[in-house]
Amino acid sequence: MNWLIAIAVPESDFMGQINKNTRTTILLCSAALLLSTIAGVLPARWVTLPLLLNEAAKDIAARECALLLSVGLMKSAN
Repeated sequence: MNWLIAIAVPESDFMGQINKNTRTTILLCSAALLLSTIAGVLPARWVTLPLLLNEAAKDIAARECALLLSVGLMKSAN
């Protein structure tokens, strides 16, 4: 004889821990994505900032400066 025994378990009992682990994994992956994005953007801006300043210096040298700088004189307190 070949007997088969089956046990019925409610889905919520079976899937509860799996769903909790899934939510935790999604949260940790989102946090890792955010941190890696920040860790990539900050050094990229640090590296490219001199390039942007170099372009601005070339524009100023060619007198094509788009920025209007005003210089004021300070009066002495004497």
